[in-house]
Amino acid sequence: MADSGSFSGGSRLAPPSRYDEDNLLLEEETLKKEFKWLLEVEFETTLDAIKKCLTECARKLSVVLDPHSKKDSHKILLRHPQQGEPVLCVASVDGDKISKADVTLRQAGRLGTHKPLRTSIKEHAAWKLRQIQNSANQFLLAQQKLSFIIQNRESLSTPLALCQALVELASNLQEAERVLVVPQLPSVSEIHSAELRSHFKPELPEDTVVRFHIHADNLVLTIFNVSPVGKPSTNVDHTLCDGYTFEHSAGFYEVTNMIQVQSVVPWLSSVLRWFQEAQELTQDFIDKIEIFKSIHY
Repeated sequence: MADSGSFSGGSRLAPPSRYDEDNLLLEEETLKKEFKWLLEVEFETTLDAIKKCLTECARKLSVVLDPHSKKDSHKILLRHPQQGEPVLCVASVDGDKISKADVTLRQAGRLGTHKPLRTSIKEHAAWKLRQIQNSANQFLLAQQKLSFIIQNRESLSTPLALCQALVELASNLQEAERVLVVPQLPSVSEIHSAELRSHFKPELPEDTVVRFHIHADNLVLTIFNVSPVGKPSTNVDHTLCDGYTFEHSAGFYEVTNMIQVQSVVPWLSSVLRWFQEAQELTQDFIDKIEIFKSIHY
């Protein structure tokens, strides 16, 4: 006859011992003390370092953020390394716009000659660099989130609440960097529109399309030569890649040639460096408090 204390389904799992429970409580108390130290000592240092990064960014972006700030014009030289310089441009970058630009193009004409084409952008028809403004907008959100964290440190005293606030800050910083690093190219209709073409005096010929944009800390100038064609059966594109056919208005055009030149905008290099440093500081602290998220309050 089986013993009444036996368990036919196998061995009975022993309940947690008092020793195990005490160890768990001791471990949690230790984690709470370590997290408190992290908040009182290292968090203050990290916040000061992040604030310094954003202060430097604000100083560089003041020309975009503050309409009353002094507008320092930065002249950027864009030239093609090829002999004969098929593209030469001197552009003045004022914050989030090109206020002036002198462009010289030396490209083969219809009869095979290389006739220089000279055109300019004047102050009254500045070319907007939307990526810089978009990045500045994301930077303002990051500033606001950092101010919220500083002002609400006491209510962000749990690992979960603090981690969530820091993740939001990191997200704003990443987006501020991303909109500069990932080119936001205007559509074909925008580039070939009468509005954008009107920036240039004298006006560009119909077979020439010009585009300025930002890529990371570079100002990029792209020149496209286009020719009208009949309606194609395939290969219609909206990215203006060399060799592609695109639709504009009521007609179709083929990109027959594309030349691109770029040059660094020094103050944008500084902005990107401060963005990246602030992101690293924020992410490092997020990683440190991850291990404390299991604490019960």
